[in-house]
Amino acid sequence: MARVGGVRRGGGQAGAAFYMTLRGLDELQAAFEDISGEDLDEEMEQALAAVLEEVKEESQRLVPYDTGLLHDSAYVQVDRSGSGQLTAYAGYDTDYAIFVHENPDAYHDPPTQWKFLEEPFMRMQPDIEMKLAQNIAEFLR
Repeated sequence: MARVGGVRRGGGQAGAAFYMTLRGLDELQAAFEDISGEDLDEEMEQALAAVLEEVKEESQRLVPYDTGLLHDSAYVQVDRSGSGQLTAYAGYDTDYAIFVHENPDAYHDPPTQWKFLEEPFMRMQPDIEMKLAQNIAEFLR
């Protein structure tokens, strides 16, 4: 079962990126491969990117906008380790993203808000597996 991992800081520079992850993807991919009888590495990566792109787009409607730097730093990334383990990320790559995300006391012009990434991620979590299955089914047609 795919599940949302925690909010993390990381990236190319220490503390430069803020992101959320999807975990449990290997088991989900194995289930899809059992059903289809096919190797779905590339399709799974593309399906994950499409799902997280939805999260990113929703978060960009909620992210506070001042100079545009935070908004424009949004990204989606899917990585596969040497052992085949998949990790998918959606995040923001600025030094201050996590501070904007985690400060409930900061003023945000509506509809922007704090937790601009976490909330779309959590809203989508119950539908992630279904959306992945739909995307995989499209590849198999």
